[in-house]
Amino acid sequence: MIYLSTADAIRTIRREFGDLTNGQQNLAIARALNRTIRSARTAASKEIRSIWQIRAKDIKAAQSIKTANRNKLESAMVTTGRPLPLMAFNPRFGKTGVTVNIGGKRKFLPGAFRATMASGHEGIFARGVYGGNRFAWRKQRIQKWPQSDTPITELKTLSIPIATRNDVVLRHLARKVEQDFPKRLTHEMLNIRRTYADAPGEG
Repeated sequence: MIYLSTADAIRTIRREFGDLTNGQQNLAIARALNRTIRSARTAASKEIRSIWQIRAKDIKAAQSIKTANRNKLESAMVTTGRPLPLMAFNPRFGKTGVTVNIGGKRKFLPGAFRATMASGHEGIFARGVYGGNRFAWRKQRIQKWPQSDTPITELKTLSIPIATRNDVVLRHLARKVEQDFPKRLTHEMLNIRRTYADAPGEG
């Protein structure tokens, strides 16, 4: 979960709209927080795609928003998910292996191959196993064909949460919120002021 503080902007703009009740101000703040975090989510997706060439649909599937309301002035972008299959990185298949595009660079994976599991899931596999964050390749078969030659493992790479925690992405997110939130909050405060112009004591 990624949090970005907007406390300074909220304090400043509350003073500017002192004619509104606390409830009216809180409603405007909640609306501004929710619009800003959705805009930030879109900005984060674009930045992640530009760095790692990850498909937009894979990023979107890993992101969700916790919205604010007038009783809880906090919104958050939540990213979840396990390491992504290499099939998500524009694979090209050859006779001796597979290449994938990670971070704008093509990487060759000798001995990797495409396979479809009984469930219908298609992926890029290789002989070997993961140990920690590393994949231990086994270059040759141990059992002769057609005997089973396990372990054969699907190849994966970074997750969306890890991609989002990248320093470049986080700086971009923070800058987006710092630039957008004060303007959005002022806009929402003005809307609330117009809405309650005839009944300033409500809210």
